[in-house]
Amino acid sequence: MNRKRAFLMFALPCAIAGCDGIQMSPKEINADGNTYYACSGFIRAGSAEGGLFGSSTMFKVSFTDADGLDHVIWGIKNLSVNEMPQSVAVSMPSYLPDPKLGTDQNGNHYTEGVPYTWADGSKAILRNGAWRPVMVPNRTCEHQ
Repeated sequence: MNRKRAFLMFALPCAIAGCDGIQMSPKEINADGNTYYACSGFIRAGSAEGGLFGSSTMFKVSFTDADGLDHVIWGIKNLSVNEMPQSVAVSMPSYLPDPKLGTDQNGNHYTEGVPYTWADGSKAILRNGAWRPVMVPNRTCEHQ
């Protein structure tokens, strides 16, 4: 019995990993210019001939989102499934003050490496004399 169990524990992941149509979430799915996020379980992607006389390839993808809802999208012409980024940029303010001449809300000159937050929630950090986006952990797959 232990040999059977050991074989199954080894063989099942190998079989799944060998099937290029199945991937494990989390992943970012780009389908015909739309972005979706697969947050739990497996992502199943496949192709089927479509169009007049089978002249074009269409794709299908199924996945589960952050809210636990299952999705199946058919008739996709361009499909890519990518790794989910570990961090994302917070939106930057539309107006950024001069980093050399400007001052923060306390009247102090802007300091290199310090993240600053504006009233609208946007953020920026000064790196090598230029404003850059503040990076935060990607929380896309956290249930809202």
